[in-house]
Amino acid sequence: MSIDELKAGFARLAEPVVPQEDPYGRLLRRARRSRRVRVTGWGTVLAAGFAAALLAPLAAPGAGTPTPVPSASTSEYVGGGGITPWVQRLLDTPARGNLASDHAFTSAVVARVNPRSLDFAPDLDRRTVLFAGDVGTYRAVLVALHSQTRQMGVWLVSGAGSSAQDLTDIRGVDTPARLKVLPEELAPFTATTVADGNTHRYLSIGLAPAGCQVATKDIEHPQSWQDSTTGDYLVRTDQLVATTEAYVRVTCDGVVRHQGPLNDGAQQDIVPPTPTPAQIDAIVASARGGVPDRTDVQKAMLALTQFEPVLLNECTSPYSGAVPGGPDRLVILACTTTVGKIAYASYSPGSGASLLSPYRPTDPVPVLGLPIDDQHQSRLLVIAPPTATLVQFGATDVLLAGGIGIMPYPTTSGPSRALDATGRVIANGTLPTPSDQSMLDVESAMVDNWS
Repeated sequence: MSIDELKAGFARLAEPVVPQEDPYGRLLRRARRSRRVRVTGWGTVLAAGFAAALLAPLAAPGAGTPTPVPSASTSEYVGGGGITPWVQRLLDTPARGNLASDHAFTSAVVARVNPRSLDFAPDLDRRTVLFAGDVGTYRAVLVALHSQTRQMGVWLVSGAGSSAQDLTDIRGVDTPARLKVLPEELAPFTATTVADGNTHRYLSIGLAPAGCQVATKDIEHPQSWQDSTTGDYLVRTDQLVATTEAYVRVTCDGVVRHQGPLNDGAQQDIVPPTPTPAQIDAIVASARGGVPDRTDVQKAMLALTQFEPVLLNECTSPYSGAVPGGPDRLVILACTTTVGKIAYASYSPGSGASLLSPYRPTDPVPVLGLPIDDQHQSRLLVIAPPTATLVQFGATDVLLAGGIGIMPYPTTSGPSRALDATGRVIANGTLPTPSDQSMLDVESAMVDNWS
């Protein structure tokens, strides 16, 4: 994860905690933009808001049957993406999922999904079911709406066993919370992830064109790609699908066509776990320095749950208070994770930082540096042992309070050392601290080769 991505994510988290805008509204404004936007690791709470659904005449799924074109409206239609040869190959692929052959069910879904119900362009009047099935505790359907040259898709996700009516119960802002309605421009590899860290329900589905091979790699299998047992598509229900620690590779005709984070460009509805009062109490009680503001603790914990939505265990606060050369009010969290690493986060009004590290805050060895965005300036939050009063990094001296300091973000990396009040070196490290959050070098390993 790049520094710019960290800065952008924490700039959002530094604002008041409010529900994020629905994905459909964002989609309306980016209708002509590329679908492939880098997922930066921030789990988001997505709320689906749509126009009311209108019934359309019954049509057989998968056949691309036209529906009556609705009358023109003054709203801005979503025009859709182009149908490239690879997208056409996806559209021509028979529907996947254990309900794909249930024509009564899929026909009932198709009858209630039409361009007007989703505010898509009226000429996207052909409908093709690409996936229908129960996956874990969810039931999901992907319907493509397309013309001869353009297309859109919509994922409909609700509880396992939901009826066709339940999956299409779209009522604008009153759409039931149990129903996730996630529209997107189709890409040759099209995916969705729906997860709730509070109820521990997880779903990820990814579809590639027929004949391709989908493989995944994650923190449980970091050394090798594991081919999907279903071949040209994948379904997963484990918690790793909601994190930044899951990757996918798609190979077609012997050529790697796509490789990167599983959720890259995917429409998602990921609900991170909500911090409980007991968790906040424990963090406040453990804080070194001053007593942190409970709201600041909550925002710092939300930062971590959005960084890695499901992997956090016990959290403490290595420091709370003023920082020399930095904010007067800052709280730092350090949380153990299920992957054997320590997740760090800091929060102060207007700034935030995050880092996944093998070092615990009680370890005597490291000097850690977390990249932050503070009033739109790139800085580095330095964490050293609590008795350290100074960190030396090249010609730069960083004054510390309680082992905490702040410095301009360095242009190069290099060794650092922490000294106590007597001038004795008590810790060493490298600044900035390289994050080992990724198993892959994502920048160099990303592949998007659908030419």
